[in-house]
Amino acid sequence: MKFNLFLIIFISGMFSIQAALLDHTGKPYKEIVIAADAADSVKLAAKELQKFSREICKADLKIVNKASLFPVIFVGDSSGLRERGITASKLPSEGYLIKTGDNYLAILGRDYRGKPLLGPRNPWRGVEAYNPKLKLAAFGEAGTLTGVYEFLRQVGKIRFYLPGKLGTVITPVPDLTVPEMNLSGAPRAGYRYPWFSMFAHSPESALWARRIGFGGKTPVMIIHSYRRFQKYRNSHPEYFALADGKRAFDAECAADGQGHLCLTNPAVIKQWADDIIKYFEQNPQIDVYPLVPSDGLTRICECKNCQAELCPAAGPDGKFSYHIWNFTRKVAALVGKRFPNKYVGCLAYEHYRTPPPEIKHMPNVAVMVCNWRSQLANPKKSAKFHAEIAAWSAKADRIYLWSWYLDHWLPWSGLPVIFTDTIGRELKYLFKNPKYCGEFIESEGQNGKHNQMPTPGMQHLNLYVTARLYWNPKLKVSGLVDEYCKLFYGPAAAPMRSFWLTAQQVRSKCIIKNPNCSPCDVFTPALCAELNAFLKQAVDATAAGSVYRQRVELIRKEFSVGSKRLMRLENIGIQKLAIPLVNRNSPFRNVKPVKFFGTNGEKYSPLTWLYAGYDRQYLYLKFICFEPKMAELRNKVTSHDDSATWTDDSIEIFICPDESKRKKCYQLVINANSALFDGKVLSAAGRDPKWNSKAKIKTQKEGNRWIIEVCLPFASIGINDPNFTGELAANFYRNRSVNKKVTTSCWSPTGSFAHYTPDKFGVLKLKK
Repeated sequence: MKFNLFLIIFISGMFSIQAALLDHTGKPYKEIVIAADAADSVKLAAKELQKFSREICKADLKIVNKASLFPVIFVGDSSGLRERGITASKLPSEGYLIKTGDNYLAILGRDYRGKPLLGPRNPWRGVEAYNPKLKLAAFGEAGTLTGVYEFLRQVGKIRFYLPGKLGTVITPVPDLTVPEMNLSGAPRAGYRYPWFSMFAHSPESALWARRIGFGGKTPVMIIHSYRRFQKYRNSHPEYFALADGKRAFDAECAADGQGHLCLTNPAVIKQWADDIIKYFEQNPQIDVYPLVPSDGLTRICECKNCQAELCPAAGPDGKFSYHIWNFTRKVAALVGKRFPNKYVGCLAYEHYRTPPPEIKHMPNVAVMVCNWRSQLANPKKSAKFHAEIAAWSAKADRIYLWSWYLDHWLPWSGLPVIFTDTIGRELKYLFKNPKYCGEFIESEGQNGKHNQMPTPGMQHLNLYVTARLYWNPKLKVSGLVDEYCKLFYGPAAAPMRSFWLTAQQVRSKCIIKNPNCSPCDVFTPALCAELNAFLKQAVDATAAGSVYRQRVELIRKEFSVGSKRLMRLENIGIQKLAIPLVNRNSPFRNVKPVKFFGTNGEKYSPLTWLYAGYDRQYLYLKFICFEPKMAELRNKVTSHDDSATWTDDSIEIFICPDESKRKKCYQLVINANSALFDGKVLSAAGRDPKWNSKAKIKTQKEGNRWIIEVCLPFASIGINDPNFTGELAANFYRNRSVNKKVTTSCWSPTGSFAHYTPDKFGVLKLKK
C-alpha cells in the first residue's frame, strides 16, 4: 500500500514537471492535435507552439492527428473542432480565433492551402518570399499561425523583437496556466510586406516577419513592368515609344532601360488588357497586376498623340501624370469588364506622382503612393503627403503605399534612426481612410545585399512597431517602446531608452527644419558622445555574457561603425583642388596628383590618382587607376550613351559649372576602352543623353594600371568666357568591377551610396 501510494505521488510529480502547460482548472495539456492534411502553415504553427511551450515552462506536448489524452490543444481546422461546432468560416480575412472549452484549447484561423503565392520578379520571387525548408511564405492566409503567435504573446508573454534567439524575449516559469479565453482578431491592413531579407536564405528572418504580424492574403505586385513588352520588340516595334525618330527599346526614355511604350496606341492598350486578363485567368488568387513605367522616366513618346498629353504646367511631379494615368485607366477599364473585382496597379512616383485633375475616377485602378516615412516628421511634408492621399482616394478604388524604410542605408547606416512617433501618427491617419489597404516596406540591404537584415540593431524597432500597429493602430507607441526597453534590455532599460529617444528627438527636430538634412547635421560630435555615454551606462548595467549585454553590444557595434564614419568624413571635409593654368600640348606636366578615398573617407586600394589642369578652352583631367588584376578588367560596353557603362571598370565625372548652383550638373562615364556615356543630370535617377560633351577621350593600359585622359570643352558645360576663373563643383568616381561586383572610390568622399550627391561634391578652383 505504501509502495502504491509512493508510485502515485511519483507519477503525478513527473506529470507536473513534464507537462507544465495547464488549463484553467490546473490540468496539464498533453497533445497538440492537427489534421493529417493540415496546411503547411498550420503544421508550422503546431511546431512553434510545441517549441516555445517547452522553452517557457518545459511542457512536453506531442503533435498528433487524433486526440487521445485530455485536455487537448487543437491547432487549425480539424474534425475534432468541427464536432464541437468551431470553424474559421466566419472569421474575416487572415483572422484567427483562440477559444477554450471543456477539456480543450482551440487555436485556428483562415489558412491558405495552395502553392506559394509569388510574383515573376523581385521582390516577390520565391527566393525573397518563400522558405522551402520551413514551407513558409510571406503571402497566403495564415490565421492559425498568427493565432499561435498571439497566444504566445498574450499568455506566454513572449516578444519577438528581432530575428533569431537573441531577439526573442522569453521568461521561463514553472507552470503556465491558460485562462478561459474567447479571443479573435484580424489585421487592419490586408497587405503588410516588408522586404528586408531573402526568405529562402534566412529562415530566422522569414519566421520573424510572420511572428510579428507581417504578411498578406496575396502579393500586391505594383512595380515597374513596361519591360514585359520586350517580348513584342520584334513582332510589334510600333508598340514602343518614338525617341529621336527611332523606337525606344532601351534607355532612350528611362534610365532603367527596358524601353518605353507609345501609350496612346490603341493596340498597346488592348494588348496590355489581353495580357493582364490572361494572367488573372491563370492566377485567380492574385488581385492586382502591375502596370508601371521603367524607373527613371525622363521623356515620353514623341508622337503627336502622346505629346498632346504632356502637362508641363503640372510641375516636375505631375508633367507625365495625365499621360501615364490616362493609359492606366483605359487598360483597367477593359480588364474590369472581365474581372470587375480585380485591379490594375500603378505607382504614384517620379513625374507621375501627383493625381491628374483631368481624370475624375479610375475604376479597377489601385494606386501605390511612394513615400519616405521618416521624412514625414516634417509637418509640410506630411501635410503634402496627406493631400496626395486624399486626392488619389477620390479617384482610385484602392490605395497602397510603397514606404521606404531605408534609413539604414548610407549615409545613415549604423546610426540610430528611429521614427516610431512618426510611424504611429501616420498609420493612425491612414487607417481613417477606408480605401487604404496596406503597404510594401522597402528595407533591404544596400547594393544587392539582401540575404539578411544588414543592420538588425538599427532596423528592428521601426519594423516591430509598424507590424504591431498594422493589427491595432490604437496602440500607444510610447507604451510599445517602453515595454521593448524594459523586456529587451532588462537592467539597461533606462540608458537604452534614453539612447533611442534622444536620437529620435534630435533627428525629428532637424527634419522639421529641413527634411533633407544630412547625418552630420543630426549626429554631431556632441550628440555622438552623448549617445556613446548612454551605451556605456547600458554595458555597465548588464552582466558580462548575459543576453542583455549581447543586445546592447549589438547596438553598440553598429553605432560604432556609423559614428566613426561620420568623424572620418568630418576630418576629411569637402575636398578642394586648385587647378593650374597649363599648356595644352603637355597639360599634366608639373601637375601634382591627388588620390581617391573610399566613399566613406576610408583608405582605398587599389589607388587612383587624379591630375587636373585647364586652359582658356578646355578642362584637362587624367586618371591613373592601379589594378592588380588587369586581366579581369570589365569592358563590355562599346556603344555611346549606354546607361550600363558605369558597371564596367570606369571613371565617372560629375561637374557643375556654377559652384553655387549645384543642381545644374553634367555627367560623363568612361570605361577603360573609351566607351562614353554623357548626359545632363535631370534628377537622381534621370539623365538627358541628348547632351553632347564633345569630350576628347584617350585611354591606355600598361602593366598594372589603366589610364583615362579627358579633354572637356568649357563651352559644352555653358562656360563661354575665355577669362573665366571661378569655382566649379565636381566629383570623380572610379567604378571597379571585380568578380561581378562594382566597388567605388572617389575624390571627395560623400558618405553615401549615391554618386549624384551635389551637396557633398568638392570644389575646383581655376587658378589665374
